[in-house]
Amino acid sequence: MRFKSKYYIVFPRKMVEEIEWPKEWGHQCAGNVAEMLREHLGVSRIASEIKFLISESERWKMIYAFNVSYQDTEDFLNSQCSTLHFNSKIAMKKAEKALKKMGAKKLTCTESYRDVILQHAYYKHNNEFKP
Repeated sequence: MRFKSKYYIVFPRKMVEEIEWPKEWGHQCAGNVAEMLREHLGVSRIASEIKFLISESERWKMIYAFNVSYQDTEDFLNSQCSTLHFNSKIAMKKAEKALKKMGAKKLTCTESYRDVILQHAYYKHNNEFKP
């Protein structure tokens, strides 16, 4: 990712099975959603995230940086959700609209990475995003 993320879409990984992919897309997985949207919308600044913490010190940096609990980070890592990153609100809204048009039912938009962490954690326990 070569840009600073400011906007995010959080979605359950099972959304990949719900959406109607463009015909030319053979391999469909959560990691390909950003690539598909970049191509479909002609927007180059969309990225996806792999949830991975290298060490406990990285986890604690996350806890302090975003004012979340240890349990929130645990739930974030173990949720069955993925995140798309955007550097503009317009691109995020275009992607949200496109995904809904393709059949996505559950997703949420946020302008804070702290909210990304908390939405993942909330989804893990409630199977829905916090309104």
